[in-house]
Amino acid sequence: MKQPTINHTEIEIIQFLFDKQGDYIPSKEIALHLNLSDKTIRKYIQNLFTVVSAYGGHIEMKKGSGYQLHIEDHQTFYQLMEFIKNQRFDVEGSNLLTDSEDRERFILNTILLENQQVTIDDLVDRMFISRSTVSNLVQMIKSRIKDFRLNLIYDQDGYITITGDEMDKRRFILNYFYTTKSVDYINSELFDYQFEGFSMETIFIIVLEICREFEVILSDYVLQNLVMHIALAIKRNEKGFVLENPNLETPVTYTKELFVAEKIIANIEQLIDVHFPKHEAAYIALHLKSKANHSNLLVEGEEDELEQQIMTALYRLDALKVDQFAIDHQLILGLKVHFEPLLTRLANDLTLDNPLYDEIDEKYGPLLQATKQAFASMPALASYQVSDHEWAYILLHILAAVERHKQEMKVNVIVICATGLGSAQMLKNRLENEFAQNFHIVDVISYYQLNDRKLENVDLIISTIDISTSFYHVPVVKVSVFLNKQDVDTLNAYIHSPKSPKQGLEAQGQAKKEIQDLFARYFSPQRFIVFEGPITRDEALIAMASRLTDIKEIDFYQDLTNQIQIREQFGSLAFSDQVAFPHPAQPVGINSEIVVGVVADGLDWDDDHQQIQLIFLMSHSKIANKGLDTINNGLAEFISHQEGVSAFVKKATFEHFKRMFMENIFE
Repeated sequence: MKQPTINHTEIEIIQFLFDKQGDYIPSKEIALHLNLSDKTIRKYIQNLFTVVSAYGGHIEMKKGSGYQLHIEDHQTFYQLMEFIKNQRFDVEGSNLLTDSEDRERFILNTILLENQQVTIDDLVDRMFISRSTVSNLVQMIKSRIKDFRLNLIYDQDGYITITGDEMDKRRFILNYFYTTKSVDYINSELFDYQFEGFSMETIFIIVLEICREFEVILSDYVLQNLVMHIALAIKRNEKGFVLENPNLETPVTYTKELFVAEKIIANIEQLIDVHFPKHEAAYIALHLKSKANHSNLLVEGEEDELEQQIMTALYRLDALKVDQFAIDHQLILGLKVHFEPLLTRLANDLTLDNPLYDEIDEKYGPLLQATKQAFASMPALASYQVSDHEWAYILLHILAAVERHKQEMKVNVIVICATGLGSAQMLKNRLENEFAQNFHIVDVISYYQLNDRKLENVDLIISTIDISTSFYHVPVVKVSVFLNKQDVDTLNAYIHSPKSPKQGLEAQGQAKKEIQDLFARYFSPQRFIVFEGPITRDEALIAMASRLTDIKEIDFYQDLTNQIQIREQFGSLAFSDQVAFPHPAQPVGINSEIVVGVVADGLDWDDDHQQIQLIFLMSHSKIANKGLDTINNGLAEFISHQEGVSAFVKKATFEHFKRMFMENIFE
């Protein structure tokens, strides 16, 4: 049987349901187990229905109880479980590159840092994803680097190349790879230098410029680990630690790396009043020579014993429940890069004192002890006496993952303010003071700056103006620019309530009858159209607009289409590959109504969305739009189930649509 195409999160969900056979498991419990939102969990489970069914089982969903795994054909299903067992430890596989951010980073690392020649097909083979997905990622990268005066092109042989001035490339690398997330959220106070104007960013710039000048290829993880190593070396030097000679067994193979390491040291010594021990260059050369500088190691399916050992140790540490952290791509690869020079030191009986040990032991003692307990049984370390200082180095990576977990649990917020910059800044400060542990404020913008790109990775819109008449696929909370007590209470209610629209509605005490009344207010069988055969976007919109009550008013259609065009200037009205939400920037009618159009064969909406199958034409009232935010939240939840949408358009009826809409609100 062909191996299933499932990612790491889906594997963990199946394993969790398998371990709890016979019980109904609420999505919230699974979400808590995997440190994800229950909305995300439900999305993944929707994708798993087909996979589990193909292997002799099915996932039952029971309203009010949750999900239960049933197995009809144990022999077939156990093939799936055997695959899952192998994949959970196969950290070399493509399951580590499951989201667009990791994939984009991998491509940029390959092309820009490692200077490899790759084609679209090469990336398809390495990353185990479709050609269209790679093409979309390349377009995202092209858009991202444009602001740095760089361009992405294909040469005559089809290789992907980033062109532009070298200084602009370095500026982009610094901006992209050297972010809070990229340097693993290492607590800056641990590296509080006495040298004015000197920081870890300074080290990053020096290392990057010299390595690119002398064509030493670094992966992003080696680059980050090397910056951390040099930062710690400066702290060691401040505190008077003595560095032993590493006695490299084959120094001739390190000639270039030693030369570059000496250049890095000389630049830092020239910049600040510090003098490194004479053997420091050899330690830096070990990092520069690291095998992890070859990115193809990250995705090849070959067995890698060291990574399997690291993964096992991380699972042991996670089971100790000392602190929550993210077992992710960054942590695994960061530790792997760290272990290569660590094992070299241990094999040569070298000690590397950690100048931060006392501070780490005082602040994170329980986690340090748990790290020792979890990693001490690694076969790679079994024959060595690992010092407390080396354990503290390993803990730095764990602490980074702890902080990453905290950051990922924050709600990404974009603030919309209609007033001046001073008022906007005041609101931002109030939000940061009140919700520092809960919100990450991505940006503060005006309504007319709001577009699809601004909403990428945003979880919540906080607005000082009423934007309920526009459809956005993220929730909106309206507040005063002064953020009064009622606003704070409203935002606290959002934070502490389940994040899916359906459960939020229940939490607000809105009865099912009220939702049905709202549905009847905005939708009707007369405003539900199934188009047969080929149709253009304009033809569909004309036919759908003709079903609106306000169409009999003079100039209504012209005003409606003009306002739709204005709204489209701020961003595409297609909110997925399947669904479009044409709606006016400002209401033009008296009645608040929505027309549903189904195009099973798909239509060409715009250059980026050429297979739209479901259209919601929204015409909001200039007078009142009671309950529109509830309807918008319900529609956002409706379209989030892509498989459900695909099944719906094949056999679309108004009653089918109503049933799915209500089920998505009241599971």
